Amino acid sequence: MCNGHASSCDLETGECGSCLHNTVGTNCERCLPGYYGNATIGRQDDCRQCACPLVDASNNFSPNCQARGGSSDPTEYLCTQCPDGYTGDHCELGNTEGWRCERCKTGYWGVPDDGCEPCSCSELGALENNVCDVTTGQCICKPRYGGRRCDECDVGYGNLDLDCPACACNVNGSVSLMCNVVSGQCECTIGTEGIHCDRCQEGFFGLSEEQPDACEGRWYNIDFCSTATRNKLAQIIGYTLVGKLMQNQRKWVACSETNVNSNSNRDQTCETVDQ
Repeated sequence: MCNGHASSCDLETGECGSCLHNTVGTNCERCLPGYYGNATIGRQDDCRQCACPLVDASNNFSPNCQARGGSSDPTEYLCTQCPDGYTGDHCELGNTEGWRCERCKTGYWGVPDDGCEPCSCSELGALENNVCDVTTGQCICKPRYGGRRCDECDVGYGNLDLDCPACACNVNGSVSLMCNVVSGQCECTIGTEGIHCDRCQEGFFGLSEEQPDACEGRWYNIDFCSTATRNKLAQIIGYTLVGKLMQNQRKWVACSETNVNSNSNRDQTCETVDQ
């Protein structure tokens, strides 16, 4: 009644006691998950452990398998839940290699027990598309390119659309000599603009051969300027003026004398102050 896999059963319900030999079910008629075979034959070896491709837990990639249908050989089976990256009847075709599948194949990287991922190196920035470090996944980048996949510009270079030219940030118009690795835009100082921060905004002057320092303007106490002038200054400098303070907490604002004096007669009283 228990197919030879239990030593006792309930006399009223007929349910078998603890099933043995890797079987399960009311009458011990099925193999446990991770085992395959025909549990109703009645032998201790009815249910065999799945090897997908090995029985070692670290190299057994499918939790379930089943006997191969239509085969006269009871030892033939199919692994039914091979993870991504593994194929074959026993999950034996995957992205790993070695006697114990202990390393990733060329063109893949990662921890073999967790699964190896494709290198996916950038065709634009990598020397070879399918070659990377098997542990870190770092591709071999061409000069000027960086990132794991070599799909961004290296430090000191920017603008992927132009094949990562050097940043070339203006030393006097930029906060630093580094630029955005994607766009190539340098970080400009106040009053400076352009991808290389190499020209002055409206209302500022400098960055020329005669005046190589950063862009400068006249400095005024904004308490004496009209609302119209304050609005003009806000457009030039990019900040909203509130009393003596701007939103960036600077007390004074730079502008050209022409821009200050062009709005109203009241602007003529604006006092020039030191920086």
